[in-house]
Amino acid sequence: MKQEEANQLMKEKNQTKKMKMFLKLSEKEHLNNRNKELLEKLTHDLFGN
Repeated sequence: MKQEEANQLMKEKNQTKKMKMFLKLSEKEHLNNRNKELLEKLTHDLFGN
């Protein structure tokens, strides 16, 4: 049971990091190609689009 709780906590922590990164990138007006790709990947991971 403890391992399952630890796994769930890590998933939530990673999801929070992704959301923070998504918000930071989405605030910027001009993104380079690398950041555009990262933003697209985060959008897909977080929202399934």
